[in-house]
Parts: sequence; structure tokens; C-alpha cells
Amino acid sequence: MLRGEWAAMLEREGVNPVCAAPTSADGEHPPCPACGHAAALVDGACADCGLQLDDGPPRGGSCGPGGCR
Repeated sequence: MLRGEWAAMLEREGVNPVCAAPTSADGEHPPCPACGHAAALVDGACADCGLQLDDGPPRGGSCGPGGCR
């Protein structure tokens, strides 16, 4: 049921579902979903736009006993 609703929403918005993440020319790093930059992550974030893609500490922040900031 949810899959049908999801497909209908995608169709209304005119977007295609992403079934497999393409990789960069070297075949190693998938592109960032926000900016399309395909390179190694820097502290778990996209090296180009800074989108946090991994569980590492956010850029410019740190994680400690009280959580990440």
C-alpha cells in the first residue's frame, strides 16, 4: 500500500525514484545527493557542499558525552 502511495507522489512531483546510486568516474565514491559531487567524504560530510552523510562529527563541530554540537 505505501509503495503505491509513494509511487503516486513521485509521479505527481515529476521525479523518478533512485534505485541505485551511480558512482564517480573512478567507481569508488557515490555522488552527493545534494550537489552531485563524487569524492571522498571529509569528516563524514560532502567535500563540496558539507552535507553530513556519515555518522561522524559534523564539520566544525565535535561530539562528546553530551552529544554532537
